[in-house]
Amino acid sequence: MKTEYKCPKCGGELSDLWDGEPVSAFIGEWSDDRFRCEGRVVAVGIMGAQRTKSCGYLGLEDLGVEYREDD
Repeated sequence: MKTEYKCPKCGGELSDLWDGEPVSAFIGEWSDDRFRCEGRVVAVGIMGAQRTKSCGYLGLEDLGVEYREDD
């Protein structure tokens, strides 16, 4: 699922891998690998968008969101 967040390293789109469930077996809300950088679009051609290499996986803290406990 695409998000409104952008990669802090390249400015590319991020995919959110969290399914939104409070308890998830794979990815949680504050997981270090919740978001995947899709790379920055450098050109759009006949075969679709050409992107830079992915910067990898990021968490909310990597995006500048401060950790908080839910009450």
